[in-house]
This record gives sequence, structure tokens and C-alpha cells, in this order.
Amino acid sequence: MANNIQELSQRFELICERILIANQYRVVLRQQRGAVDFVVREPKTEREVAVEVKLYRSLRVDRSVLQNAAVRVAQFKEARGTKALLIGTTLFNKDEVEFLQGLGIDDVWGLLELGQKASKDALLASQLRQLLRDQQLLFL
Repeated sequence: MANNIQELSQRFELICERILIANQYRVVLRQQRGAVDFVVREPKTEREVAVEVKLYRSLRVDRSVLQNAAVRVAQFKEARGTKALLIGTTLFNKDEVEFLQGLGIDDVWGLLELGQKASKDALLASQLRQLLRDQQLLFL
């Protein structure tokens, strides 16, 4: 089990990176100070996608928190001409997805999408489930 939120967040980023790779994305840039978590290339178009990964304490997240997460990746998108992907440990509803898209986010992956995409690799899916269990224990 993770001992703290920083360790858990780092594990989550690594798992998300591996989920992207399992789904044929190619990592071209890892986090640099003040930038997005990583930049990947889409499997079919080779277009660059800026990725921001967020580990939330709750399945429901306040809009202001979502907005803060979206701002960094949307600014990177504008500056670099990439697409923007926000990944979070929450259940994004339709209104939240539309809100984020209005802020410039092209794609949003919540727990349902992550689980589906992780299912391409049984070990990866298992590691995601374990991380989510550890997250629940840490935030109790």
C-alpha cells in the first residue's frame, strides 16, 4: 500500500502512461517543470496530445478543481498546438465533460474509460485496481 499521496500520485501517472502505451500511444515527452505530465502521439494520426493526470480524493470533484486541472493542459495545448487529454480518478458526468471541453480539453478519461483501456493487459488492469484500493485506504 502507498504511504502517502505523492507516492500514490506517481504510481497513478506511471499506470496511466502504461495504459496509453498499451493502447498504441507513443510517449514523446515526460513531465518537465511546470508543464503537463507527458505528451504522447495518437496511434493513427501521430498527432501530439498533452496529457494531465489527476488523482482525486473523491469520485465527485468540484468544478473549480476540474477547472484548475484543465487550465494547465489547455494552456500547453494552445502554446504547442497539441490536443489535450485530462485523466482523473473520478466519474466524469456529461456536464463535467462538456464543461472541460469548453475549457479546451479534447478528451476526458475517468475511471470507466481507464478501466476499459487498461483491460487490454490483465496485469495492468490488476495494478490499476490495486492502486484504486490503496487510494481508498489512504483517504479514509
